Amino acid sequence: MHSKGRILIVEDDPSVLSILSENFEAGFPEVVTAENGVEALMKFKPYDYDLVISDIRMPEMDGFSLLEKIRKMDPEVPFFMMTGFPNNETVSTAIRKGADGLIPKPFHFEQLKTRIFDFFAKRRQKEGRDLWRGILWGSAVSIAFWIITGITLFLFLK
Repeated sequence: MHSKGRILIVEDDPSVLSILSENFEAGFPEVVTAENGVEALMKFKPYDYDLVISDIRMPEMDGFSLLEKIRKMDPEVPFFMMTGFPNNETVSTAIRKGADGLIPKPFHFEQLKTRIFDFFAKRRQKEGRDLWRGILWGSAVSIAFWIITGITLFLFLK
């Protein structure tokens, strides 16, 4: 689980990049920006970011290529893609390559923020369920182990 409070925003449009970074600074201690995928890869460190938001169409390296490279380095980091050209092919490609969400442009920042916070809430809920499932399985195995050990000792010491 990531917990550095860092977000990486990758966008080739300076005005969109500025709006996103200014708005996310209120919720994340550190906002790192990049103007293309190549620059983003140079700044990305595995397990050091809580969120990556990237445009799809960019010079030098598109968002899909960036997503594939980041997923190889850090398969868990939430990765949202933005596009001004949403269609079924874009959505299916984003999902197939491992994006956690696709954000159509233009967008209202409050809608974007709500969508991302909902994603994190669902993830925390799933992690909580997974934790309890692990505790229950661990308890069941432990109880079975001690019962078998007790029976074995009883029969051996008889």
